[in-house]
Amino acid sequence: MRQLAIAAAAMVAFLAAATGGVLLTAQFWMVRWLDSVLSQPGVVEGSHGAVRYSLWTGHLVIDDLAVTVISPVPQAFRAAHLEAEGVGPRFLIDLACGKTALRLKALRGRQVAAEDGALHASIAALEIDDPAYDGGSAAEPPQVFFRRLHLAHATFGDRHEADGSIGDAVLTMDGTLGKPTAGTARIAAFALPPLPLAKNGTLGPISVDLDSKVAFEAGPRRLTTELHLRLPGMRDLDLSLRLAALPSTILAPQWMFLALALAPTRIEALELRYVDDDWAETERSLEAAATALGVPRRRDDVIAALEAQRAEIADDAQDGAKETLLASLDALERFLRQGGTLTLTLAPPRAVTFGELALRRQGNAVALAQLLGLSIR
Repeated sequence: MRQLAIAAAAMVAFLAAATGGVLLTAQFWMVRWLDSVLSQPGVVEGSHGAVRYSLWTGHLVIDDLAVTVISPVPQAFRAAHLEAEGVGPRFLIDLACGKTALRLKALRGRQVAAEDGALHASIAALEIDDPAYDGGSAAEPPQVFFRRLHLAHATFGDRHEADGSIGDAVLTMDGTLGKPTAGTARIAAFALPPLPLAKNGTLGPISVDLDSKVAFEAGPRRLTTELHLRLPGMRDLDLSLRLAALPSTILAPQWMFLALALAPTRIEALELRYVDDDWAETERSLEAAATALGVPRRRDDVIAALEAQRAEIADDAQDGAKETLLASLDALERFLRQGGTLTLTLAPPRAVTFGELALRRQGNAVALAQLLGLSIR
């Protein structure tokens, strides 16, 4: 019996020593692998601080990571602290086999920054649950998925201009990698810097709180979204939008290609609701924007321009649409005079695509309003 106990103890000691050796070897090879990645062709500079890795738990920690790559212009990435959960044997095997789809349990970072030419972004704290990435191929673009993403105290912008910022943001996704079905976004203190305008001056700065929901149906490629913005000065904007026949992928580095990709997309419904409890502040903002855009800034001038549309409606509108369009003019003029609530609705009587709208943008305004099923109240 005593010999059996001694043998069992020896076996336990051997397994413990073997396990320790495996863990120490895994730590060594993880550092070697990280160094090899940072010395790949295309990496201009790469460095890191302390690396801690446990094969047993799949927990990886990297301090002071800095990478600069050329693709095709220099891009720099830095993180004071990164933690990854799920870097276990399965992840390492997939990585070694060259699989493009990789998944983790969690990814966390502190003082994360990226810079691409004149553009830059930095995040004080970042947490991502169940992140997944597929590098794609020559025929398929990269894909990203996560269950939940939380970032705090982010800044972004052009180094030659003022920065924008985000106080706190939480984004969620439903579905799977390559097949997302829904998502939400809550962003607090989303601040945009002053925006230069083509005519004169700038617009802003502006800070808003944002809350949105998105759902996607794969069959008809239908996107339904709800958006709520809380603007300064007791103003709220709500948008609901439903689009169908969205493109499966959008590889559009320029606006022209983006417009071509979206041309077959149909507008099924839209409602925009604006609530203003501080009309004096809104009027000042509208006047400043009108001045910068070089358009009539006096409220009476805008109302006079709307009144000129009444004769066009009487001459060109179909009998069933005349009453709706005239009532819409009344509602818009009333809002311009006293504020309150304004709701704009699009309910096209038939399918309307972005391509058709692009062809009609210089056409008759009344005909366009009828095409879109426009009503304002």
